[in-house]
Amino acid sequence: MNHHPSDLLSRRTCGVLLHITSLPGPHGSGDLGPAARHFVDWLASAGQSIWQILPLSPAGPGNSPYQSVSAFAGNPLMVDLDDLVHQGWLPWLARKGFDHHHCD
Repeated sequence: MNHHPSDLLSRRTCGVLLHITSLPGPHGSGDLGPAARHFVDWLASAGQSIWQILPLSPAGPGNSPYQSVSAFAGNPLMVDLDDLVHQGWLPWLARKGFDHHHCD
C-alpha cells in the first residue's frame, strides 16, 4: 500500500529503541537469531510499529558503533552462530560448543 508522506506524519505510531545486542542471547549478547525474531513478534502483538535498532556496523575505537571502520559492513558479533551450526557451516563449533559462562 502506498501512502502519501503527509498521511504518515498524521498517523500516530509508537515503538521502542533497543539494540540487538541488548536482547538475551546464548553467547553473552543478543544476535539476529530466535530472540530477535521473538522480539519482533512481541512488538507486533503489543501494537508497536517501530523498532529503532541503532547502528549495526562493527564497533570502532572505544567499542563505539558510531566510529565504525566501515559504514557498509555488518557487525559479525550479531551473526546467529547457532543457525550456522544448524546449517552445517560450522561443524567444528557443533562439537566444541560455547562457553555459556564467559563472554569477551
